[in-house]
Amino acid sequence: MRRSRVAGFALVMAVSSLFALAPLGAAGAAGSRASVSIVAVDPDLLLPVEHQSVVRVTVQYSIEPFEKGKFFLFPQYRISDERSTSGRLRSRERTYLATASGRAVVECDLSSLEENTEVERPLKLSILLFEEVSPSSGRPIAVSQTIAILTK
Repeated sequence: MRRSRVAGFALVMAVSSLFALAPLGAAGAAGSRASVSIVAVDPDLLLPVEHQSVVRVTVQYSIEPFEKGKFFLFPQYRISDERSTSGRLRSRERTYLATASGRAVVECDLSSLEENTEVERPLKLSILLFEEVSPSSGRPIAVSQTIAILTK
């Protein structure tokens, strides 16, 4: 399992409040082997993006043991004091991973961060892999590396 400093993924439902201000690097479930890694970002990270942009992050993931309908991806953004806050997905619904390993695209809606003065600039984004423990909560089991996104 990879552990790194994170900031990362959110839904605008009850789940978002459960993961806000999660400690950085707080991923890992007992008995689980999981990984998630960012492999591509659109638009290109070399150019600043508008605050209203949707950034598409392609990740490679692997989960053992796997159970369909139980795992999902979530972006988080770094704020002060080694903490993170959730953002918003383009889709308001949680999308569950259908296979134990593969690639998935996470569409991160940056508009929810425009007026948040606690979020570090440039944006520091990581993708969390969550295991659902109830319909309204989950626990992080893996975290990607952190990428920086410049905003205008």
